[in-house]
Amino acid sequence: MEEKDLYPIVECFLFKNKGCIEDYIGNELSFKHFRTDVFGVSIYDEKKRVYLLEGKLFLDGRDSFSKV
Repeated sequence: MEEKDLYPIVECFLFKNKGCIEDYIGNELSFKHFRTDVFGVSIYDEKKRVYLLEGKLFLDGRDSFSKV
């Protein structure tokens, strides 16, 4: 299994559980020096919420999850 294999599962979670708008769910979003694996946008209490997720299958070479 590769990291990208998890993207559809996370996208489905954003749609079903977080109420993200289907047209605003995707993967591999880049903006200047920032990159995220999966993203979604929802509207909650008339405010937009943006979910940005970085996925890792393993923490190889990393001491803690906070460094991922």
